Amino acid sequence: MSYDFYITPTHYETAKQNGISTRLLTDRVRILGWSIERATKDPPRKQGDWKKWTGIAKANNISLSVFYRRVNELGMSPDDAATISMMSKITLISNIAIAKRKYPKEYEDMALTNGIGKKTFVSRMFRKWNPLEAATKPVKR
Repeated sequence: MSYDFYITPTHYETAKQNGISTRLLTDRVRILGWSIERATKDPPRKQGDWKKWTGIAKANNISLSVFYRRVNELGMSPDDAATISMMSKITLISNIAIAKRKYPKEYEDMALTNGIGKKTFVSRMFRKWNPLEAATKPVKR
């Protein structure tokens, strides 16, 4: 398939009859590399009426960029994208810390209450100890 980047007035007229603006036709051919035939005949995508949803998003303190990213990139429904509140940074950081935790928090806390330091607990876990044993077996002194 060869690409011809010269758009004749006839091409512009054909595109106009198919509901394609001159700007869209030019972009399709020169930027996106579409063939002139396809660029003049494929109808433009329907743009959703986002006014209702963007208003709801703004009322819920969700920025437009977050709203559009949720819909276009993450595939959320406009209703969910506009109404599900954003997580605070503290909550986000906490969730990331929990997800990245290497050893169960309850065993780590158990070790501390049993007088076993965090470094000792981690060292025991590194040496493939059972978590319950690592958290409860007293340290030899």
